[in-house]
Amino acid sequence: MKRARPSSHTRRIKTRRGIKKIKINRHIKKKVKKIPKSIRKILDFSSIQPIEYGGGIDFENNKFKKMSLYQGESRKVNIPIDYEVNWHTHAKLPGKQQPMIVPGIEDFEDFLNSKQQTMIILKNKYALKIQKTPKFEKVVKQNKLKLKKVYSDFYNSLYSQDLQTHQNEILKILPKLGLNVEMNKPKKEIII
Repeated sequence: MKRARPSSHTRRIKTRRGIKKIKINRHIKKKVKKIPKSIRKILDFSSIQPIEYGGGIDFENNKFKKMSLYQGESRKVNIPIDYEVNWHTHAKLPGKQQPMIVPGIEDFEDFLNSKQQTMIILKNKYALKIQKTPKFEKVVKQNKLKLKKVYSDFYNSLYSQDLQTHQNEILKILPKLGLNVEMNKPKKEIII
């Protein structure tokens, strides 16, 4: 049996003075991939434009390596799929808008069919990060067509609701389908 890699964690230990928390394996740090603030500024700027932008982000040894940027049309952008993280914006339409980000049916199907593990959607400087989990892979193996139908039916049923309810419902159903979802506010660091 193979043992898991040790990680940093805390244990509660009884002492004469009571229960004390101590940190075990303090030197082991969790490896995380972060998008630098300078890149986040570029993503934020592209998210407030009337045209869709998209691209990819690559990492090397858990450090940012490169980013690509492609300009699309008002409602569509074509992105190559050879990046670790794909991102795209939803175009800002005229008038006052809430920072609502909802993955469209096309976004969901592209993510479902690709080998990408992470997708970031940006709008009005807000970022919605969606990551696949092992549960998602099991659901996809069982029935991909049923999964597409569940999402498209759900997506179409939300048009009768107000915008904020729409976003909240999307954020509830995606974890049920086996996807991790995180909404990041403007200027907040995105951790992959």
